[in-house]
Amino acid sequence: MSELMSIMAGLFMVATVVSYWLQVKRAVSTPNPATWLIWSVVSIMNAFSYFRVVEEDTLKVLAAIVSAVGLSFVFIYTWRMDKFSKIGWVEVVSIILTLGVGLLWKIVGAVSANLSLQLVLVISFYPTIRGLLKRKLREKPLPWVLAVAAQFFQIGSLILDWDTSGGWIALAYPLLNGVLGNGSVAMIVYLQAKQKDVTH
Repeated sequence: MSELMSIMAGLFMVATVVSYWLQVKRAVSTPNPATWLIWSVVSIMNAFSYFRVVEEDTLKVLAAIVSAVGLSFVFIYTWRMDKFSKIGWVEVVSIILTLGVGLLWKIVGAVSANLSLQLVLVISFYPTIRGLLKRKLREKPLPWVLAVAAQFFQIGSLILDWDTSGGWIALAYPLLNGVLGNGSVAMIVYLQAKQKDVTH
């Protein structure tokens, strides 16, 4: 059952990436450049260190690998097509904080490194959340909800295989990045859409 949950997490992550890419292509999403730059770099680092955290279980790292490849693809596509929002001071500060934690990632062990990357991923959501709250960014809830669903499957996989899954430390990635980060964006987008419907 744990293996099935891991596969479902990977499949939902594929759906997340594809749905978001389609939104960018149709110009119904305005990605924040700092958030996506951080994600594209940090998600690759995360996949490598998370592999160690989950005790080198290939299926349990599947969602992190799909995420790393998918986020990098969306970042490159968005950059090449010039579809990013503008960079401001919040984006610059977020990137500087990321570089600081990135240096920490290089000098500490795999477990501590992975936990530090979760801090970076949480920070990286701030420019997007701020942009949405200031109505400078446009998003649709579907990919963010799919990302949350993917991480719930990841959490299920870890819980069902608790003794060999990396324990509490392995839960940091799906809980902080998946549920808290993506869930916050999904909630904001949903509430803004509902508010827009009421005012019309």
